[in-house]
Amino acid sequence: MFGLALNVVIVSDSAKHDFGPSRPPLLLAEKLSLDGFKVFFVSSSIGSSIRKRLIDYGIVPIDFRFRDVFRDASKNMFLLWSFENLFRVIARKYKKYVSRDIEDAIVLNFSSVAGVVADVWYAQGPFFPAFLDMDWRSYPFHYFVLSRYLLPYVKLLDVKHVKGMRKLSRFIVANSRFTASMYRDLGVKVDYVIYPPLDTNLFKPSTNSPSEDYVLTYIGKETDFKVLDAVARRGVKVYAFGSKEQVLPEPLKQNSFFHFLGRVSTKRLIDLYSNALFTLFPFTHEPFGYIPVESLACAPPGVQVTLLDEAKDIVEVQRGDEVIGFGGMASQTIKTFKRRYVGDLVEIKALGMLPLELTPEHPVLVAKVVKEYSSERKRRGESPYIRIVKGFKWKAACNVRVGDYLVFPKFREKREVSILKLPYKKITCPQKYVEKLELTPELAELFGYYVSEGACGSACEINFGKHEYHLIKRVKDLVEEIFPYEVSLVKLPSVIRLRFGGTPLVKFMKEHFGNGAPNKKIPGWLLYAPRDILRQFLKAIIEGDGYIERRKDHKSSRICIATSSRTLALQLQMAFSRFGVFATITCDKREGEAVIEGRRVHARDKYLVRLSNVGLSKFLKVPRESRKEVSYHIEDDKNFYVPVKKVRVKKYCGNVYNLQTLSGTYLISNIVVHNCGTPVLTYDKQGPSEVVVDGETGWLARSKREIVSLALKVWENGYSRGIRRKCRERALKFDVTKIYSIWKKVLEKLIS
Repeated sequence: MFGLALNVVIVSDSAKHDFGPSRPPLLLAEKLSLDGFKVFFVSSSIGSSIRKRLIDYGIVPIDFRFRDVFRDASKNMFLLWSFENLFRVIARKYKKYVSRDIEDAIVLNFSSVAGVVADVWYAQGPFFPAFLDMDWRSYPFHYFVLSRYLLPYVKLLDVKHVKGMRKLSRFIVANSRFTASMYRDLGVKVDYVIYPPLDTNLFKPSTNSPSEDYVLTYIGKETDFKVLDAVARRGVKVYAFGSKEQVLPEPLKQNSFFHFLGRVSTKRLIDLYSNALFTLFPFTHEPFGYIPVESLACAPPGVQVTLLDEAKDIVEVQRGDEVIGFGGMASQTIKTFKRRYVGDLVEIKALGMLPLELTPEHPVLVAKVVKEYSSERKRRGESPYIRIVKGFKWKAACNVRVGDYLVFPKFREKREVSILKLPYKKITCPQKYVEKLELTPELAELFGYYVSEGACGSACEINFGKHEYHLIKRVKDLVEEIFPYEVSLVKLPSVIRLRFGGTPLVKFMKEHFGNGAPNKKIPGWLLYAPRDILRQFLKAIIEGDGYIERRKDHKSSRICIATSSRTLALQLQMAFSRFGVFATITCDKREGEAVIEGRRVHARDKYLVRLSNVGLSKFLKVPRESRKEVSYHIEDDKNFYVPVKKVRVKKYCGNVYNLQTLSGTYLISNIVVHNCGTPVLTYDKQGPSEVVVDGETGWLARSKREIVSLALKVWENGYSRGIRRKCRERALKFDVTKIYSIWKKVLEKLIS
């Protein structure tokens, strides 16, 4: 249905920025445009940055260019609202420039001012209740006097305006249950409630070591200044942002604990949310609660992280590195964090996975698994119960228990592999050199033999046992087929060494595949290469480093690949997942020294990557043995779900690290983890009470005295770290993707 290029007209109030009431129409317009609709964005005035943003999304901006009379946006809106009620200034322009030219369009009116015919009016709150609830006594005296004269006028026009909008609109959608109740009090029916959306990819933690040395608040015309004054006078450090400095009471301005920052950029605002101990939001009137939901989305709470090119220690991950996130897709690292930490670390060991160590509050993705009865399985003589994944939830590491199922995503990133270039400085004799290499199955196979048995010195070297004649011949044939090199065979006491290539090839192999057994790795371009190429590479590794291992019950066997490279082990597990094969990893810890060919060397940990017979048959695409194998993990098209076998807590003193990625997730030991939000203290009434969950994502107060008391208590004593994790979970319920799915249902009804 949405594949058709249907016309959608979105009407908005002044769109000079992308916060507050301007956000819902902008985000919805972008989503509709991406979904194939032809979108027209109509506004009384459009800022240059918003105009560019709309055009970039293929949205047609229609700007009525109403000029601002005052510096205060609220005064300009009130003036335009008055003129619209009296003279229909916007409705006339809309009829002249939009209705006449755009036919058969769905009209979504997000404006609190424009009285136009629409399929949906998104009602964000009537004027009169807001005007009535404002604490005018906190303002300068002339504001208070003026409000007394204007009150009857505002009430009369507001009732007229709201009832007129009901006649002009097929449906009315309110932005909260509280907003819907205000319209019902005015005798107007509200058809739906859809909360405003939030871009949680934008509003998310910006630091892993928050200062938590201040409380953040917002200054607007509905702010309860008496609460801010009482809190600041008791020594609580308050940072305030907003554009309405003129409404600040003088005593508050003079308080040394109160710092007014003025209007801040979105980036600066996210930093302020992330570092605040909590967000204090005392208000006299608030239909929804944009400030609380932004705060809940932003906050902080290391390990080996799975990157696209390798598995790095988290200490080494840099901004710009591509990591693997939830869904098995690449996601760019946009920030790294480091902080000093003294306390508990939680070590979680899942079946077939390397253990991961996390701070107790760090979120881990856990699958909700239930057992369902299957009579068909019982008839086949199998266990009648089947494990089904019914969704996901984020759990703090300290709450993960034995039996929980962690999520290991199947690697699904696919990219076009370019021609590989060797790093030649100057080519003097072209017939003796290969500057460019095409990635073929044969070349991938040669790379596989190098990763399993190779090293680099003055030339590339691959070692095989004296009995492995077929592998020696195969590698020699591959090198002579691909390169114009001669292969020399060197007989050593226990191996036969094949030497080939010069400095350019040595540099290439070292850079992309590593040198020395503990440093071996798989480059990203090979991980996301076509599957027939990756399969040939992995088969060569099995040939070189693999061996058959009998199970303890002696009833079956499995393939085991041994390596001393932790990075390679994790990448092999990820690579096999592209073929729907779950390869397990175990670590054989070794200490002291070992003897290799008469030389004493430091013993290194050995990582064993194992494939069951079922997995190997699936990988090689050959019929498997009929023998049944017990599988403890669960899988579907996108993920493996592995049960937790052991959880232990240990003491730690040192630095811990974290990342911020575009997707908000990344893999530690191939398991999905996440960051967290900042709790909110506000009143237990109106819109914010629908956003904040008391005791879980913040605190709700019933009076001014209680909100001041709670602010002082939290400032002095702090709160549980688990609250931050729940804040982020709560904010995700308002994510733009989730809210858009609700709007799609409304649009389907309109189209049908």
